[in-house]
Amino acid sequence: MKRIKPILLIQIGPIHLFWTTGVYLLWELKKKYQFIILADGDYQNSIKFQKIIEYLDITYIYYQRNEKGYKLVKNLYKHFKFILNKFSPRKILLYNSEFLQNQILINALDKKIKYEIYQYQNGRETSDIVHDRQMEAATAAEALVKRYKFLKTFSKARIIFVKLRDISKYIFYFKILPILITGKMFTPYFNIYTAKINSNKENKFYGEIIKKYFVYLDIEMQFASKSADRNFQIVNHPASNCGYEVNSILYGKILEKNQILIAPSMGFVEKEILKGKSMNELVNFISNKYICVLDILLKKYPNFKIKYKLHPDNPFNSVWLNIFNSVTNKYKDIEQVKPLTNIEKIILESKIIISDVSSVLWWNIFLDNKISISLDIFNFDHGNEMLHYSDYIYYIDDLNKLKKINLIPKNKKKRGK
Repeated sequence: MKRIKPILLIQIGPIHLFWTTGVYLLWELKKKYQFIILADGDYQNSIKFQKIIEYLDITYIYYQRNEKGYKLVKNLYKHFKFILNKFSPRKILLYNSEFLQNQILINALDKKIKYEIYQYQNGRETSDIVHDRQMEAATAAEALVKRYKFLKTFSKARIIFVKLRDISKYIFYFKILPILITGKMFTPYFNIYTAKINSNKENKFYGEIIKKYFVYLDIEMQFASKSADRNFQIVNHPASNCGYEVNSILYGKILEKNQILIAPSMGFVEKEILKGKSMNELVNFISNKYICVLDILLKKYPNFKIKYKLHPDNPFNSVWLNIFNSVTNKYKDIEQVKPLTNIEKIILESKIIISDVSSVLWWNIFLDNKISISLDIFNFDHGNEMLHYSDYIYYIDDLNKLKKINLIPKNKKKRGK
């Protein structure tokens, strides 16, 4: 008689992070659980996601509709209540507890039922979450210029507008709508727009309901514990356990090439523009730095090809496009990866990955035989974020270091316990 597996309800989070963590987590857990999956709407049209769930024991998948405002909160709350009542899951795995979808699920739980709630790390833990939110605000402020050209010369006005908009969104989505729909306000332990800790009471509450918080590195447990009182447990990142098997299904046979991939993060140049730097100034400075980096690397690896890919949330950033146009004036064979191309496959194909503080460097820690380089040579605020990961990647804040270093993979160290 076939053993009936218990049900695990899992929120899998943003799709771009799913391919670095969530997919491997599901694979590791598939022999033990049948799944209820709560997913964003874009998963429904993902060929890769539909391919991977064929291997899973699925009880139910809920794809979030593309809705806003009252309809979004009302429908999520209604559907989460329906799922909890119909399937009665007792184990729940969250990628986060503070975002709107997480808050709706937590507030939909039956207070009379004892759930086992766990949280897993689905991306790099930041050492300074306030700075991360400032970067997101800077990116949003720059995006306004595309819609309202007259705001180009009003950098302070743009950031004030974004901050006021974020305050309004927080009050609307986390206070007003929840009262109208559920009869109570949502109380995440920090504001997702400003990273302000709401109160010790909320922190204690989530510390009590979340049984364990799974992280992958000791340094990231230290980061997370600065703001959250949780029962942390360091585990192996699932990609280090089942990465080869899952990657073979997702991407087919991967042949590593003599290839350098450049993948800058988002937010730094936008913040520099808000501080008053001109586009020409930034383009000249950053492109010259990248040319110096490639001069050094191509002396070490003369036959390597070079590719670059811009951040998926801002693939048509004019500053970065101009930067790489300038770089390609010297290195004609540099290839831009198309915006919608999956970066994970390009990473797996590449021997050397270069960024500033992008999560691609974090993911590389859990892959073997990768040379990962973090460049802190652009005078960016918090450009030294990856210094904390220097046991696993090369942190470069001086190009003379890059000239002298014998580059070999550093990421075969034991990463979990």
